[in-house]
Amino acid sequence: MDSPQNIKKRLKSVKNIKQITKAMELVSAVKMRKSQQIALDSRPYAFLALDLLATVSSLNQSSRWQFPELFKIRKINKVLFVLVSSDKGLAGAFNSSVFKKFEQHMQRDKEKYQSEEKFFVAVGEKSASYLSKKAVNIVKKFVQSGDHTTPTQVEPLADFIVEGYLEKKWDRVVIFSTHFRSALKQEPHVRRILPIDFNHIKETVQEIIPERGKFADLIKEHDANLSFNFRSKCFRTFSQKIGYENSFG
Repeated sequence: MDSPQNIKKRLKSVKNIKQITKAMELVSAVKMRKSQQIALDSRPYAFLALDLLATVSSLNQSSRWQFPELFKIRKINKVLFVLVSSDKGLAGAFNSSVFKKFEQHMQRDKEKYQSEEKFFVAVGEKSASYLSKKAVNIVKKFVQSGDHTTPTQVEPLADFIVEGYLEKKWDRVVIFSTHFRSALKQEPHVRRILPIDFNHIKETVQEIIPERGKFADLIKEHDANLSFNFRSKCFRTFSQKIGYENSFG
């Protein structure tokens, strides 16, 4: 049996861990609320972006407009996969659900991708670590974006993807990320973002805009990068809260 002195040390250690865990929970809650507010503030810009998408979706390839290279579908020889995660852990299944979706997609379409050259972009420290273990061709890493992503931070990623497509470094771009439903429910999604397809645009617009009701002209989704940060904070907050309650009741 341990001596009274050792028992006191252990009790003190448990008390310190309890205080640290509680502090981490409070910090995560503050960050989650701040990320949520930033995402909400981005709505006016998202409205304008949706208007643009709706206009483009009303066009078709047979119209008199000359469409740019981003709309032109060419033979698929090279594919770029973009895997989006958080920089930090302690977020429950937030990152693992995206990685699982990635594994399922790659396994399901294994034969389709077999004859195509594959490139990978890691967005977030966790995806960079995950892809490194897979020994795949990582052409770019975008990490340490901080708690609140800014347009300045996102622009290099967008430029890299678009310029590579225009220079024919890849013929298709597929992105894996999470889709926000609620603070407790995040759904992993896979989307083809290039080449831009009219049918895909229409599906995107229909997914965002409610068919009926007073909000039929509004957007349910916030800016992807801002809401991604918010979702990460949600998972981290709830994971730390559950850990705290499991440890200390």
